[in-house]
Amino acid sequence: MIKGLFFDGKRQNGGSYQMSINNLLSFVHHFKNNSIKYKILTNNKIKDLDKLKIKYQIINLEIWDYLFIFFKNITILSLILEILKISSSLEKKLINQKIDLVVFFKVSWKSFLLEKIKFTSTVLDTCHKDFYKKKKFKEINFFIYNIREYLFKKVLPKSYRIISESSDLKEKIIKFYKIESKLIISIPNLPSSLLLNKNKFNKLNILKKYNLEGNFYFYPAHFWEHKNHQIILKSIREMKSKKEKINFVFCGKDQGNLRHLKLKISNFDIQNNIKILGYVSDNELFALYKLSKAIVMPSYFGPTNIPPVEAWHLKVPVIYSSLNRNHGGNAALYFNPDSYIQLVKCLIKVENQKLRKKLILNGKKRLIKIKTLNTIGHKKFSSEIKRVN
Repeated sequence: MIKGLFFDGKRQNGGSYQMSINNLLSFVHHFKNNSIKYKILTNNKIKDLDKLKIKYQIINLEIWDYLFIFFKNITILSLILEILKISSSLEKKLINQKIDLVVFFKVSWKSFLLEKIKFTSTVLDTCHKDFYKKKKFKEINFFIYNIREYLFKKVLPKSYRIISESSDLKEKIIKFYKIESKLIISIPNLPSSLLLNKNKFNKLNILKKYNLEGNFYFYPAHFWEHKNHQIILKSIREMKSKKEKINFVFCGKDQGNLRHLKLKISNFDIQNNIKILGYVSDNELFALYKLSKAIVMPSYFGPTNIPPVEAWHLKVPVIYSSLNRNHGGNAALYFNPDSYIQLVKCLIKVENQKLRKKLILNGKKRLIKIKTLNTIGHKKFSSEIKRVN
């Protein structure tokens, strides 16, 4: 039988997209090593997979599939579908292709379309649960919170196995959704394959294109409220008031918070200390990492993030939110994401060359451990899904 790797991530989703595509490529590698037959499935053309010359099949949903999901979430209609043994169009297509298990790279509403075929879910985070009514982020409003909770509570208990990014996240899934520990497999994320092997970049071209000084700190993140760019703005203002020169580069897409940040930048009079590049290509992102003095990751969300992993791979020091200390271990400097004073202290500390070298070395070791845990997780997952019949 064949396993279906269902990829439906969108690039504009930022970190969740990177995590999903990382997972997909990692699964392809390990499925090949374990002689597991698979097909990559998607609803749309994926340019990144095309670039990597990875074959996939576009499998379109039909009107009946959407109606089926609607009926499945109404108790009486769901019961009728079950009694009459009515299937979705998607499931029929998958059965015809001899697929007996579908791997989703998130908690997907498409899992409602599967009754006879088993599926696995991937939990990227539980931040809606962690922060709702505790921190007022636009992206965790009443509507979003309840949609995510409904999906998690419906889908996770029916999942054959659940993939989590870390043991910390696994514990949260157990606590919030009462899932048995043995059903959850932790598989840490590796550096993005889209950034690997980008060995050729012209330093002068990048600096000239974006009019950058070659002495900046870097924060690659879409402009969501929870990404906490504002703490960086406050730290820049503080350092400027002490006549300390500091430059930052931000890149990413606006997710509703950029206008607010620009107003803050103007009010703080720090326009000359920040470059906002918007969306950049993977080649440019690679170059910006390599050119930066350090990456600063003040995001509230976790318990893991992709940029520190990529920085460790590219030998760049990391300054990280203390909320995610378990992810970074001794491979980062930490600050309370609510304290710009603590961030300023980290920015001053990382100027020390001896400390920079130590952080880079520890980052290398941290990445080796993550790769080991990734391999262990994949071996366990491959063993588990071979039992599907």
